[in-house]
Amino acid sequence: MPLNELANLMRALGYYPTNKEIENMMKETEFSQFPDDPTTVKEADLDTCIKLFVNHRPMYGIGKKQIQEAVNTIAGEDDKGEEGKVSWGILSFLSNNEM
Repeated sequence: MPLNELANLMRALGYYPTNKEIENMMKETEFSQFPDDPTTVKEADLDTCIKLFVNHRPMYGIGKKQIQEAVNTIAGEDDKGEEGKVSWGILSFLSNNEM
């Protein structure tokens, strides 16, 4: 897909970026091969379009409350006092060690 169509694609997906955001996405893609290849990219493939959408769109509906609920589901206690699926010790170990 030509880079000048990125704005239309993003809008079709429900993300309405500003002109500056579109410019940033186009430059990010255009110079994505620059360290290895000095030529510029003129078209975006499907993987690039998905990456741009995921990395640039605003996150909706995820706030502190939702994050706390997710952590409590995994390792905390629910409102009935039942423990989560993973202990805090294991969660801490996993977060500090690469897999």
